[in-house]
Amino acid sequence: MIWYEALYLFQHLNNKYHVNFFNSCRGTDIDNEVGVGSAEECLDLCEVEDGCSYATFFGDSGACVLLEDCTDLETCDDCTTSGVQACGDGGNGEQSSNHA
Repeated sequence: MIWYEALYLFQHLNNKYHVNFFNSCRGTDIDNEVGVGSAEECLDLCEVEDGCSYATFFGDSGACVLLEDCTDLETCDDCTTSGVQACGDGGNGEQSSNHA
């Protein structure tokens, strides 16, 4: 991930979304897109997809995974997960203190 993309995600999305760098979300997949250019574009796809609450972007392949839920995070080298709440909160919407 390019440093300025990480900075953008942290500064502009952190208040609305939880952002986890170098973690992919494990949960119920809604859709998979290829050829996505950035984590921001992946999150934009999630925002317009019914039922999407999380998006994981894999920078090395340009893959974007849209998910309904996120039950766990898995470490990865070049990915970013964004969601409406911290992964693993169990859907209660409570803020986690360990998000990026």
